[in-house]
Amino acid sequence: MEHLHSRMPYAQWRLRVFRQLFLPSGSFNPGFLSRRVHSSNGRVQDDHDATTRNHSKTRSNGTNSAGSTTPPSQLLPQSPLITHPNPGRAIRHRKKRLPGRDDPSDSDLSNNPWAVALASPVRMCSATGMRMPKAFLTEWGLIEQPASAAGSNLDPKSRPDTPIEKIKQEGKGLWILPVNLIKEYLADPAEKGNGKAAARRSLRLRMVDRIPVLQKISNAVIRSRKSKHSPFLPMIPLRWKSPLGPLTSACESRLAWRFDMPDFVLRMKRKEVMRQLKSASDGFKKRDVNNVWVSFDTLYPHSGETLVEGLTKEETARGVTFERIERGVFLVFGDGTGNDIDPNTGEAAVAPEIVTLPGIDRKVPVFDLSRLFSKAESEEIRAYHPRFQKSAVLLRPSNKLTVDAVLGLWHLQGYLRPTLSKR
Repeated sequence: MEHLHSRMPYAQWRLRVFRQLFLPSGSFNPGFLSRRVHSSNGRVQDDHDATTRNHSKTRSNGTNSAGSTTPPSQLLPQSPLITHPNPGRAIRHRKKRLPGRDDPSDSDLSNNPWAVALASPVRMCSATGMRMPKAFLTEWGLIEQPASAAGSNLDPKSRPDTPIEKIKQEGKGLWILPVNLIKEYLADPAEKGNGKAAARRSLRLRMVDRIPVLQKISNAVIRSRKSKHSPFLPMIPLRWKSPLGPLTSACESRLAWRFDMPDFVLRMKRKEVMRQLKSASDGFKKRDVNNVWVSFDTLYPHSGETLVEGLTKEETARGVTFERIERGVFLVFGDGTGNDIDPNTGEAAVAPEIVTLPGIDRKVPVFDLSRLFSKAESEEIRAYHPRFQKSAVLLRPSNKLTVDAVLGLWHLQGYLRPTLSKR
């Protein structure tokens, strides 16, 4: 755009007007200004070009400096929906790291029974309302009583000293039983049945398997034999009941509980732990595997000093050194010759549940199999393999079979702890 009279560019004309506006009042001379403008057109043009170049240079420098510094708006707290729009994508598509042979950290944790138990998901006990790791609880389910239950270990009438449960229709009871202890007695899931029965089979609740808890429930069932509602009905989750769940009012009236449930669970637990010990022993064909099984003789009564002394003698006899003792457990037996009898009380010496190893100040669990099992079961496990014929065994878990065996022994000892403390 050019001025009509002077034929100058609009930029020069605007500059001249600005000068006129900002000049002092005493120096205002239109003729002088016009002559100055006309005489200095070339200089003004040069000044304009220089100003344009400086402005462009300043903008480029500002752009570079802005790129190198963080804008103030980005210094404010950002929403995670903007900063991480897909938070789980990196985890889902991340390749799993395989544990190396020189990195035993993962294998040590997977072979540690207590770490495996504590790493299990947290669940709530239906009887006490406490929340604890799943490995510390027992799964219970609703089992349809088959017509062929008579004569089996699941039938309460198979033992003459067991009261008969109150079941309205013979062979039509809906039992609450520990399903993880009676897997071999349960029917095949692929067996033909209607949808409601299949849905009831999938229902599971979890409880702490302790004798006082089960005895309290059994006593309440005995007292309420003439009652219309079962005392353990409040333990059933609401999502199981009608109209939300598959458990109808007719099914609730069929619910049954064994009067001898504490003894029944004890028998099933002993049988399950016996099976786990045999499986863990069968996984190692040699008599004594230095890294897993170590059998040795020890003095009575059992303590940390006597167990370490017996283990040291075994090391000297074999010419090897047993490592990672603190990661294992001790299995002790009574010798059956009366040497384990306390001369002061005349009763069998009680082995402690935990011993402290001298020198390394580590605690190791001790399981007295002569107290956890019956006499017949103790003789059976001692005759099963030569490694069980000495007075003590050091078991260091190294795979899932041995970890399950140790956890099974821990469950059985916790179940019997109230009765063992009274002896």
